[in-house]
Amino acid sequence: MGHEAAVTFSNLTTVSLAAFKAFVDWHLETPNIMHALKLSLVGLMTGCIGTVALAQSPQISVGAELLVPVGDLAESASLGYGPAIGFEYPTSPRSSVTLQLAYDFLSPKDDDGDVVDSWTYMPIQLGGKWYFAEEQAGFYGALQAGMHNVVYKTNEIDLGPVLGTIPAQSETEAYFSWGIGAGYQLSKVDIGVRYNALVDDIANRGYFGFRLAYLFNLGG
Repeated sequence: MGHEAAVTFSNLTTVSLAAFKAFVDWHLETPNIMHALKLSLVGLMTGCIGTVALAQSPQISVGAELLVPVGDLAESASLGYGPAIGFEYPTSPRSSVTLQLAYDFLSPKDDDGDVVDSWTYMPIQLGGKWYFAEEQAGFYGALQAGMHNVVYKTNEIDLGPVLGTIPAQSETEAYFSWGIGAGYQLSKVDIGVRYNALVDDIANRGYFGFRLAYLFNLGG
């Protein structure tokens, strides 16, 4: 089995190098930038395939997460929740590249409920996942970085008959964000916790996220 895996891995690597060489040659001869971009993607994906162990499988995770605000965000927002989806692509026996997306809702605390209607957090983050003992199983650590799209909604405010009302408003802002986490993965279930920080010079908008997801293997 080990000999067969080594032979297959060698073949995949040879194919990857050949595809990359073809990509470079065509890239130099192709004036159209869209063709160059398509070739770049093909070369990258082919190279990745050549480095993946046969026993592993790309996975899609679908689940939900619970958010616990910390710092300045905790002074105004209560718990948050929402659906989450992820993609994991193995790059070595115990590491993977990940993509995580979520759509989380946070409600205001009672003191701010008259003004603030809600926050919506929409993170899109790329990262890595490192398993401590087994291939795509057991305990792991994770790092992520990307963007958080934040939608801030306010209620209509009545200032009386003289001043009138301030209409409800909605503002959208994007923040660079990073996260660090850990978890435990079973054959079909992923349980994880992470700390996410939004880079903001004015306020600390961090939170802890607790995630439970079901796994779908895409092959292998």
